[in-house]
Parts: sequence; C-alpha cells; structure tokens
Amino acid sequence: MRTDIFKADDQRGDWYAWTTNQAGHALYFGVIPGALLSLAGVPYVAAFVLVALAYGVGWEVLTQPQSKWGDAVTDAFFVAAGAGLGAGLYEGQAGDVVASVAMVLAVNIIGIWRRAK
Repeated sequence: MRTDIFKADDQRGDWYAWTTNQAGHALYFGVIPGALLSLAGVPYVAAFVLVALAYGVGWEVLTQPQSKWGDAVTDAFFVAAGAGLGAGLYEGQAGDVVASVAMVLAVNIIGIWRRAK
C-alpha cells in the first residue's frame, strides 16, 4: 500500500503535478461533499463552511501536521472553493458558482506561474 498519501507535498517546480493535485482537492474533497450536503438539505453556506472546516482540521491539521502552512492553506482553499461550487451547482446559486470558478482559476494561474518560472 502506498503511504506517500500522508506526506505533505507542495509540488515545488512541477506546475502540472500541482494543477492536477489542486483539481483533485477541489473535486474529491470539495465539489462532491458540498453537493452531497446540499442534497441532504444542508443550506449552501453551511455546506461550504462544514466541508472547509472538516478538511482543514480533519486532514491538514490532524493528518498532516508536518505540512507547510502555505501548502495547507492552498489545499484548504481549493477544497472550500470546490465545496462552494458543488453546493452552488446543486442549489442553483449561479453567482456563487461563477465566483468559485473565478477564484479557482485565479489561484491556479498564480500557482502555475510560480512553479513554471
């Protein structure tokens, strides 16, 4: 069994790995749980906050305490944006969906630029 899933990594110098890693954070830990919570009747803002806090505390703090602060915040940001996207899509919050996508794109472009130079 692979154990490197528990090793923090900010993919310094590898823009492609970083991009796919953040896409995974947004989709698997953000969009899917956010949509499922909304489907279960949890209001949009509560779904967004619950997913962000559960990931931030449950994974970044408890499972990866050795993680760099910037990496932990970036990962949690992508999860939170994904949760906003998932909950917003389910509830028809078009403005929130556009804002979530815009934030993800902006931070992703900055991350790619920092790793590609």
